[in-house]
Amino acid sequence: MGLVDLQGLRRMTAMLVAVPLFIAHGGVWADDSKRKIVTDTHEHNVEHMLELMGVPEQVDRAAGDVLKLYSAKVEAGNGDPIVQKLVDAYQQDATRLVYGTLGWANMKTTYIFSYANRMSEEDVVEVVSFLQSVGGQKFITSQADAGLEIQQTTQHLVEVDMAEPLAELGKKLRDGLAKVQAAQRGKK
Repeated sequence: MGLVDLQGLRRMTAMLVAVPLFIAHGGVWADDSKRKIVTDTHEHNVEHMLELMGVPEQVDRAAGDVLKLYSAKVEAGNGDPIVQKLVDAYQQDATRLVYGTLGWANMKTTYIFSYANRMSEEDVVEVVSFLQSVGGQKFITSQADAGLEIQQTTQHLVEVDMAEPLAELGKKLRDGLAKVQAAQRGKK
């Protein structure tokens, strides 16, 4: 019997907030009409910069979060091996689809050209020099730590602070719909 992953709903809510910010901040879907010619050296330097910034790991982690949203939890009950095979096949297909679409291997070129179109070769070299410096390494570490802290805070806000108000809003909606349906039945 398939069960809805209740935690998935909370994660989906968090992703609905986080993904648009991620996309807007990362600017990963560049307008093709604005693409400029990028030299191999510039492309290589941008790729190196993105690696130093941890972007490949961030992209794959975000793809993993999307995958979790689509992961099904199945209550085997009697341990039915047919059900387990179906779930395993689903998980394998979903993993291939999500990482094949949203993972770094597929998104790498988009990221490289998006940044290369916005930054000159000199800009990229400057950023790479900074990221390789002591201060740059501290910045990278701080970014990762701050990102984790912000993610945990956001998750808490969604799962704890927003849970009751969202439940109340849902109740108001259900009550309002019930009143409308009752009024409609009364008119018939």
